[in-house]
Amino acid sequence: MFRASIVEAADRCCGRKVVGTCRGSNVRDAIRLKKALVACGTPEAADRYRQAKWSAATAVAEAKTRAWEEFGEAMENDFQTASKRFWTTIRHLRKGKQCTVNTV
Repeated sequence: MFRASIVEAADRCCGRKVVGTCRGSNVRDAIRLKKALVACGTPEAADRYRQAKWSAATAVAEAKTRAWEEFGEAMENDFQTASKRFWTTIRHLRKGKQCTVNTV
């Protein structure tokens, strides 16, 4: 009962969904536009969908690259605790939980 109340309070306060650095506003907007265009189904929307798909993929790739660069800089700057962060990241990657790495 105590644990359930703590979990419920934490859920209300913090939420359950982890928002990573890869999901910035520009990435979200590009993905929303792509999804809206694929739902249209018109021939004109098909061309615009291809462009939106390319721009969304580019935005996601840039965000992922930026997240990894920030991770590398954090590893270089804080070398005292960097070992723990590094091995935690490796452990998550080995388990296939790559999405948690992007929140670093």
